[in-house]
Amino acid sequence: MKRTGIVLYLATLLCSSISQESGEESDWNYGNQPRWEGQCTTGDKQSPISLERDNAETEWRVFPLSSSISFSDYDKQADGTFTNNGHSVEMALEYSDPSATPRTVVSSEGSSTTFLFRSLHFHWPSEHYINGKRYDLEMHMVHQSEDNRLLVLGYMFHVCRRASSGMEVVGASVNRLESVGSTVPVSQFAPQRLMPGRLDQCGYFQYNGSLTTPPCTEGVTWLVREEPLCVEQWELDAFNNVTNAEGTRMAGNARDLQAINGRTITYHRCVLVAHWRFFWWLW
Repeated sequence: MKRTGIVLYLATLLCSSISQESGEESDWNYGNQPRWEGQCTTGDKQSPISLERDNAETEWRVFPLSSSISFSDYDKQADGTFTNNGHSVEMALEYSDPSATPRTVVSSEGSSTTFLFRSLHFHWPSEHYINGKRYDLEMHMVHQSEDNRLLVLGYMFHVCRRASSGMEVVGASVNRLESVGSTVPVSQFAPQRLMPGRLDQCGYFQYNGSLTTPPCTEGVTWLVREEPLCVEQWELDAFNNVTNAEGTRMAGNARDLQAINGRTITYHRCVLVAHWRFFWWLW
């Protein structure tokens, strides 16, 4: 096979994997996980896993003076669509200007990779465990690099009284996505409305894993935030009323925990500079 053919094949495979991570395949369900195919059964770097600060290698950074992860343009708005794909609810935003597409840059050993935001979707309850705890909801923000590598930002949510305005939009949209294939338009939405107020690398776990839906493609960089965000009870109830491809409630669309198998898990901890001359504090 010529080199160009190989590149096109890999690009097609990885682009397909993005759709599968969002749950667009219909020949599998969460009740038959032992029968999932592909790297779901043959891989040794699978996701999700249990993330614990005590078992992770801590990477200290003086923030904002040094950083190995940077987030840009998540405040940029775009129109898009919310879809019930039978395995999750997914939001895709259409950025007409590629230069305004939200992005995460990961730097390591003198080189950096830019990952552009492609879509986001949810799992309830959470797939990852954080310090032994499972949360009510988990959001995955899927990104892709120019050479088709994948990065997923993972955020946990727990029930509390004051969720973000972005989650209010999500809850109202999910309320209208009860049946498989239903869609809801989203107008001028910025992903940052669903993210922490301050975007920096502090408090994230990083590890090498996989997509969490068939075919569970490996080689995915995961950045999972330790501190949970808020979802109100009525918003969580909206998720629990969504139906799957079998016509039953989708609650429980989470893959089982996978073995770590000796992988390195990094916890990004920051020394934040409050004042350049007088004050320092730990994050």
